Amino acid sequence: MIEHPRILRGVNWTLFLTYVLQLLSLQQTSVMASPSDDVLISICKLNDFQTFAEFLVCVGNRRMKRNANNQNHRYPHREDYGHPCHAYVELNEPERRISNRITQQGVQMLCDRNLRRRWYRFTGSAGGVMPESCVEEFSCGTHSPIWLNGQHPTRHGEVVDREVCTSLSGKCCSRRWFIRVANCGDFYTYLLIDTPGCFMAYCAGNEMPCPPGQSSPTGFFPGCSDNFPQLLGKAVLRLSGDDSTVKFFCDYEGVISRETVIEVDWFVQGNKYGQSHYGDVPVWTDEMIERRRSILTEGYWEGKLGSSIFCRMRARWQDEMGVQSPPIESEKYFAGIKILQRVVNVSESGPQGVIQLKSTIPVSCLPQFRNSCKVSIEVAHDSNWQEKQCVSGKMRQVVFGDCHLELTPSNWNETHNITVKAVRDFYSDGNRAMKVGFKPIFTTFANDFWNDYRLPDVEVIANDSPARMCSSTGDPHYTTFDGMYYHVYLEGEFVLYKNTRYPLQVNTRLEQCGKVVSCNCGVAVMADDDVIVIDRCHRQKTNHAAGKSFPDGWNTIHRHALEQGDSFVDGLKLYEHDDGRRYTIHFPTGAFLDFHVGENWINLFLHASSDDWKQTLGLCGTFDGIESNDFLFPDEMTQTTPRHHEACGNSTDVCRFAEAWRVSDRDSLFKENVRAPAWNGRRRAFSNDRYCKCEDRSGYSIVVCNYQYDQQNCEQEEELNNAIERTESVMIRSRHRKKRSESYVDQGTNDYFDSSFVYDKDFKGQEPKWPTPSGITESYARNRCNSELLQSEIGRTCYRYIHDDVNKMIDACIVDVKVTDSFAWLQSSLDTMVSKCINRIHDDGLLWIPASPPPTSAPSNTTTVGMTTAGRRRPQTLGESLLQNVCPSACSQKGHCIERKCQCTAGYTGVDCSVKLDAGPKITFLSDGALCDVEVRPCRKIAVYGKNFRHSSAIHCRFVEMARPENLHTTRAVFVTFEEVRCLLPEHGVGKRGSSEGGISHRGYRLSLEQDGRTSEDHLLVIFDSKCQHCEIHNETPRCSLKPHSCSVGGHCYANGDRSPVDCCQVCNASQTRHSFVPATVLDVLDLQPMKADHVVMVGETWRQTISMVGSCRSAYQLTSRSEESQGLEFTATEAGVHISVGSDKERVYAFEVKATDMCSMTTVSKDYSVAFVDAQASAGSVCAEEKHCGSGVGSQYRHHHLLLALIMACIGLEISGRLWGQFS
Repeated sequence: MIEHPRILRGVNWTLFLTYVLQLLSLQQTSVMASPSDDVLISICKLNDFQTFAEFLVCVGNRRMKRNANNQNHRYPHREDYGHPCHAYVELNEPERRISNRITQQGVQMLCDRNLRRRWYRFTGSAGGVMPESCVEEFSCGTHSPIWLNGQHPTRHGEVVDREVCTSLSGKCCSRRWFIRVANCGDFYTYLLIDTPGCFMAYCAGNEMPCPPGQSSPTGFFPGCSDNFPQLLGKAVLRLSGDDSTVKFFCDYEGVISRETVIEVDWFVQGNKYGQSHYGDVPVWTDEMIERRRSILTEGYWEGKLGSSIFCRMRARWQDEMGVQSPPIESEKYFAGIKILQRVVNVSESGPQGVIQLKSTIPVSCLPQFRNSCKVSIEVAHDSNWQEKQCVSGKMRQVVFGDCHLELTPSNWNETHNITVKAVRDFYSDGNRAMKVGFKPIFTTFANDFWNDYRLPDVEVIANDSPARMCSSTGDPHYTTFDGMYYHVYLEGEFVLYKNTRYPLQVNTRLEQCGKVVSCNCGVAVMADDDVIVIDRCHRQKTNHAAGKSFPDGWNTIHRHALEQGDSFVDGLKLYEHDDGRRYTIHFPTGAFLDFHVGENWINLFLHASSDDWKQTLGLCGTFDGIESNDFLFPDEMTQTTPRHHEACGNSTDVCRFAEAWRVSDRDSLFKENVRAPAWNGRRRAFSNDRYCKCEDRSGYSIVVCNYQYDQQNCEQEEELNNAIERTESVMIRSRHRKKRSESYVDQGTNDYFDSSFVYDKDFKGQEPKWPTPSGITESYARNRCNSELLQSEIGRTCYRYIHDDVNKMIDACIVDVKVTDSFAWLQSSLDTMVSKCINRIHDDGLLWIPASPPPTSAPSNTTTVGMTTAGRRRPQTLGESLLQNVCPSACSQKGHCIERKCQCTAGYTGVDCSVKLDAGPKITFLSDGALCDVEVRPCRKIAVYGKNFRHSSAIHCRFVEMARPENLHTTRAVFVTFEEVRCLLPEHGVGKRGSSEGGISHRGYRLSLEQDGRTSEDHLLVIFDSKCQHCEIHNETPRCSLKPHSCSVGGHCYANGDRSPVDCCQVCNASQTRHSFVPATVLDVLDLQPMKADHVVMVGETWRQTISMVGSCRSAYQLTSRSEESQGLEFTATEAGVHISVGSDKERVYAFEVKATDMCSMTTVSKDYSVAFVDAQASAGSVCAEEKHCGSGVGSQYRHHHLLLALIMACIGLEISGRLWGQFS
């Protein structure tokens, strides 16, 4: 009867397939082997074993046995393992003896898991031969002892194969494998391999230890005796590194007789480069006679850093009678650099971790090198990559605060930190463990024993954190980070997102669109005290003093710092995409906001970073993976119970939650003066922490540091390549920040803050009933939305990855149809699907596992993207392949997506195929309400907002003067976005002053645009000078009038008190006349500058000065000498003043009077001046500097050289009495 194969217990099928392949390989090889090999293989029958594991052991043993039979029985190849009797490693551990039983828990057991395959010799004092019979479990200082299941070779030079067994679970041979044994005459060596696990160790030696109170040369029988001197003290190990060398002292502390010799064995024991230690072999033995200190110098442990150093003492009689005493040992001292924590855990959502290092050995150098002496430790990390490939290469797992640190003679005993941080990658790849290694140390100034010392690896575990997206789309439909879906039909400003750890906040504004719902119209992003605003909401004028009117809508992108002076927050960046149809605002944490502009809608997609995990509040919910707590109020205690698909309008819970996050005007982020939040007492929360990549490429260190290396967002990197960064060029709006930029940008005014966002706090939209007024039924809307979304290119590409969200998008599409009575907002749902798809593809780690690289001779039609680190083309990952079919706005259903670019169907163009080729340009409104004030900005260009602007086509601006319609001016327009162009204004002449020629205080134009032969309707534009004109537009008609307290002279504007550009003695005085200048009647305070009259200069120097009248626009000057020495004074008199340059080669005093006359009022002002030259040597070394006002207060007439002495005395601080001063004067 044929027996069916049994189903074996404990089968690991991956391992099974591996061994099947190996087994097939063995069977194939056996054709060329001896006949005995076939027998060896055939005896491992699967049905002969109770467990699959036993079968695998048999296969492994037979394979090793066959390989051994095919080799020379004398010795293996020397190039493999060396000569067995010479190239061996000693294992000098008496703990391997059979009698060493483990009888209690907590005892350190032996384990040979890290043995390298090579020849070993057991040299322990208990014997060097492996036992040839079964050894009990928990013997030989381990749990599962290994014994030789056979006899040792008997002939000198003979090498045999022998099976070894492990004793475990009551079985003498629970596991078995083959080793080789060599007879070297006086000893045996063994070709050992590492054990499968711990705790397993090879047994050696069967001698019994001496009984208590006795000793022997080995500590074991035979030769045990009690004839030895007693060592009743203790061995103390000390480190000395005070000079240029490092030494260890082993001191005996205790009583000892004079006839005693103390033998000191020095041991250097430890793990070198991660290998297991091979036992206690003394590096030096010292005999101490009448000495209590033994010294170990550097030469005995050079090249062995990372080991434990200790000393062992045994005493004997000087006459060599008796035996050595039992040993006493010092404590072990680790000599090297300790890694205080071998496993470091870091999280993408947590703080940085620390690799802590502490040296136990001083850094000592020769005295002449002490200042430059150091030991450098460098990180050499080469296992720091994810599978995902970004624009900049593979994604990093962790980054470091620095890639090296330095030990010096002054800091060697301190704890040194290398910070490590998990990279926030917006990518679900699970927790990753990696090895962080270090380069071998090399130094030329410090001790040689540091060279080639390599620290063991540190395991760093990077814990993954989820990355999610919150959205507010359509009218508007919200999906929180955790997936809660609801609707809000309110007006006002609301907190969409707020981080509770960092000062990050996003506010949105909703305004009524249609009669029953509201829509997104603006967003303000605050990081620290910096705000970026995108505002498309309707605003109403609140201050009409400037005489300007505003359009029905407003379109602005601007930023302003709140409290931190002229600096903005690093890491807050703005990018423009798709000709302005989309903007992204990137936060310092790596999170970013996607702002999508549609025909009648705005969609917002907020991508959270790892720093947001369990740290968010607002309409986007609490990002913690739990939907039920997403409706948390600002007090972080109150919450309502959310339910999917509910709306504020039919749900009290949704309304209460949304209204709780409505922002008052006082706390608005859109206003001019916003209160910056306090954050842990610091002024700035984001402080440019720099991180480094530490890479080891084929032995070469590559260290690159940057301020953004702790985050890596593949999607953002693609945007950097394909988008336009607007961070630095965005308009700065603030009345108090005009001095921020020295170069004035002619791109608008600050009138944004002169208007306000007005909304109805009581508005609560209600969804209408089916069917719609035009007859659209719910079933028809559902079928149409299903068909349009699921059958679209983006739907076919992404459905399997976003199927959980598809129902929400279809629901949003149906609601939009209900409230708009059309399918015009279907594009909003497609846009949402694109964003959801891109987010899910980038987040799914399984989509980014790279395939094997193609062969060198790969066919030319192989689709490849990106490069490997070796420069070879690599095949696409599934994620990359999917993204090739994702385009902006799904190409508006008017084209096909090919390699992430829209190929539009006939009649359409644009990056998203949304522009009709036969549609002409249309102007919606002009910037500044179509009023350009030359007092505010130069008015050399104007922003024009509208529709159907194409980047690929030339657009021209046509200006027709209203006063003279026959004058047509044409200028070239500059394309800005799909809805904005900039027109260069013609030479208008408004505001030009400084001549008597006729000017103009305001001018009107009719502005139109021309594109591809089609011309838009014209719009009124008024350019005026607000110094005297008050202008506004009413029903497309300009109205300008002369302002009070101003003059209009010759067509030019002047304010009260302005002087005539031709005659400065004439001024504007509106109380007398508004159209001409009159003589100035109010005199300014007239005076001569400089105010200081008396000056002292050293002989040999030159005194230069310009003396002029202040308060006068035109003056005449006269200089009169007051002394004989002043007769030769040279000067030049102009309308600007009297210019004097005088020097002297000897001591003298120049005294003179300057008289100035104001030519407008004929008022004269005079002042006496004096310049005294003194000899520096004659002043006994004192220095009289004019900056110290030496000589001030001295009379203006200098008649005697004694006066010079008085000046010198004043300079050196001597007090001059009134009586003495009177004698000199």
